[in-house]
Amino acid sequence: EEYGKHTALRFNGTDSYLMKADADFDGTGGMVIAGWMNANSWGGGNLGRLFDATNSFRSYITDTQLLVLIRGGASASSSAVIELNKWVFFAMIAPSDGTGNVFWIGDKDTAPTDQTLDSTTGTPADGGDLYIGDVSGSGGAFNGTLDFNIWYLDQINMPIEEWVKLLWNSTK
Repeated sequence: EEYGKHTALRFNGTDSYLMKADADFDGTGGMVIAGWMNANSWGGGNLGRLFDATNSFRSYITDTQLLVLIRGGASASSSAVIELNKWVFFAMIAPSDGTGNVFWIGDKDTAPTDQTLDSTTGTPADGGDLYIGDVSGSGGAFNGTLDFNIWYLDQINMPIEEWVKLLWNSTK
């Protein structure tokens, strides 16, 4: 499905997912996970996974209408309500030192703003398989359309707020 300048993937909320074996992305480095989602429901078991790595690095939406990011022992949830059947822009910032995760949430008409509800610290994890949409059909599958990328923070050479808004504006 086309959205903005990218091609998004549709997940059925039951058993569709993508898997990259031994993805071995460095979960210990500072990362930004950003893109667009359009959820049709809260997903299997009211836990719609955007991605899940076997190294305790995962993100999902819940039936409480929040976006959650877990990385090692660190977790955070958004204060913004995630609406069903609406394109939502998200950026999740996960610092390399595990000091807490930050959310930026917006939509096509509203520039993203810091929407972090709570955040805890923890030890970032590294390595493992990466699943998008679910974890090998184990439940909690994302139901809707998803388009996102992962960047390392050291690739971004401007203040994160400016970069997130530039990304949002260039992809809407």
